[in-house]
Amino acid sequence: MQLIMINKQKILNIISAKGKVTSSELVKSVGVSRQYVNLVISELIANKEVIKIGGTRSAFYVSKNYIAKHPDILPSVIKKT
Repeated sequence: MQLIMINKQKILNIISAKGKVTSSELVKSVGVSRQYVNLVISELIANKEVIKIGGTRSAFYVSKNYIAKHPDILPSVIKKT
């Protein structure tokens, strides 16, 4: 459980520092599997700590601060699936 918290914090730090990242970038930066990154990201999204924009291959993740500075990045229509 401790390792999950450390990696979760690493992922949050990377997203905060870069503002906008893909899961592939997180996999390379943290050194864990894509599935693990997606598990952690899903939790961060559920807790409203990170926002996912796009779908599947075109998806990227942003911090709330990044959106505040770049509001044009948000889609004009949001689909709920």
